[in-house]
Amino acid sequence: MDRFFVSSGKRTQGPFTAEDLRRLVENGELALTDSVWSAEGDRWVEVAELEPVRKLLSEEKPSFEQAEAKRIIAFASGKGGVGKTVLSASVATALAVMGRRVLLVDGDLGGPDLHVQFGLLGRSEEGNGKLWPENAFTQTPLANLRLLRAEPGVLGAAHPPASQRLRFLRAIYSADADDVILDLGAGTSYLVLDLFVSVDVPVLVATPDPMSLQEAFNLVKLGLIWKVIGRGDRPSEHWEGVLGKGMDGRGLALRTPIPELISRLERERPELAAKWKGAIAAWRPQLLLNMVRNGEERKEAGALQIACKDLLGVELGYLGHVDWDPSVREAVNQYRPFLLYNPEGPAARSLAKLVAVRFLGKGQLQGFFAGRRMRKAAAEAGRGPVAAEARSEVICSYRCSYWGDCEFQRGGEPCPVRQFEAVFRTAFTSS
Repeated sequence: MDRFFVSSGKRTQGPFTAEDLRRLVENGELALTDSVWSAEGDRWVEVAELEPVRKLLSEEKPSFEQAEAKRIIAFASGKGGVGKTVLSASVATALAVMGRRVLLVDGDLGGPDLHVQFGLLGRSEEGNGKLWPENAFTQTPLANLRLLRAEPGVLGAAHPPASQRLRFLRAIYSADADDVILDLGAGTSYLVLDLFVSVDVPVLVATPDPMSLQEAFNLVKLGLIWKVIGRGDRPSEHWEGVLGKGMDGRGLALRTPIPELISRLERERPELAAKWKGAIAAWRPQLLLNMVRNGEERKEAGALQIACKDLLGVELGYLGHVDWDPSVREAVNQYRPFLLYNPEGPAARSLAKLVAVRFLGKGQLQGFFAGRRMRKAAAEAGRGPVAAEARSEVICSYRCSYWGDCEFQRGGEPCPVRQFEAVFRTAFTSS
């Protein structure tokens, strides 16, 4: 049997079997691009080039099979600021450059900003103050990617009535696309919970910091209660004699571990306990850990999985992680998904592999090469222009604070305040 030695930069470790190398790759301790010395081959090669390892990795089963029908994937978070929107934009971009027809939907109705990721600034032409304008599907600079944008600055948008929520859901489920990516608002509004518990792939985005993990747990808990016990805008089932006098099922569930509630129900209401257990087993949200700096921070995913299992009875899947990358902030400032802005950056590399393996159904080895193709395609697409709306030639206002030192007057781009052009233009036109 061939034996292999791994160079870590400071020292050489080994010998390892091909099975050992596969296990190291799975655990994230060895990258497919790392150098390995093959005793039989008598040379240093990349792990991905080793035939025994290729064979072992190609036998893996992917976590998500590539769907023949349309998939609806929702990105949610218990806390804002965890990078949910930038991840949604780059995941949609990754799928689009690989040939999938993608619809990206802004579900953060109280503060929609997904359109800014693609340089689509200001209001849509069809807006007129509506949350979801007729024919509001906007073509992004990517051929396979469209955006369903919500209108910013609409009073009461964060809490739409049932009729508008139904219209929104209808547009999502009837859209002609291979994948629908939903960027939901942070927190636990009715619309967020409605979608998070019902989509094909519910993705829970969190960072390794304690507050983000706590709020992620709370979102899973409330999502479970919403799914199993009853929705917040409907009367819940009466639980007297089962859970305690005057006790509402939702209220008790907030304070009591779900497995404990099920144990009580199995004694008093076995048919209801079976219903709960079936609903819990059928729902498996997927954790995506963002802005990860090292292996220690990756361990936080396991801690959250244990908490969800022990306290909620929920099997929280682990989708993967995206590495910390300072160029993500630069990408946001340039109105581009980070996969387009810096395809070879740490965040883009880890995201490309995650999408290839988890969403495109590739094994570890195929995912490695698919990730390479994805980043190359993103680099080509990233050379194109920002969307036309971001390249305005209109001076917003003679009162503009930048008037004396304006890029437009010098013939350059972009205007520092161009995102407010529609606001200025509307205000001065109406006056």
